[in-house]
Amino acid sequence: HHPQKRVAKVKDVLADQKRGVILGLLLSSEGLWQWDKFVVLQDVKLVRGKGVFLSNSKILKKLGVRRQQLLAKPWLGVPVQNEAGKDFGTLADFIWEYPSGRILGIAVSGGLWQDLQQGFRYLSWQTIAPPPVEQGAAGQQFLIQGEAVLQEYLPEKVW
Repeated sequence: HHPQKRVAKVKDVLADQKRGVILGLLLSSEGLWQWDKFVVLQDVKLVRGKGVFLSNSKILKKLGVRRQQLLAKPWLGVPVQNEAGKDFGTLADFIWEYPSGRILGIAVSGGLWQDLQQGFRYLSWQTIAPPPVEQGAAGQQFLIQGEAVLQEYLPEKVW
């Protein structure tokens, strides 16, 4: 049995938007010789805040070009609209559960002023048609299917 050791912090997540799951984490090391590496979510022993604990640092992998398409951060700020073109705001974050990686929904920003007054709003993942990741985030949008309702984003209720 090897003790757990903190090796990095979470820089981004890799999201399979078609399947609605987080595949892994992009980690950034701490200290003088910084690196970014990928770890499959099932290999993570503990996530606490932005700290990630692994039992073995040998499970870290290079990100690679195919995995770069799955990074979540480029999608932050992408418009969220319904099928009629009504603007609901922009993607602020993916909401997912640990350790399964299942994406539960998204946090939607209504802009700085609205966010300061009301906070983020939440949409269930089942109500969203995500865009194809292969084309990149530029010019894309998340479509709300049907009559989905934006709910107040309360992390304690989502988690």
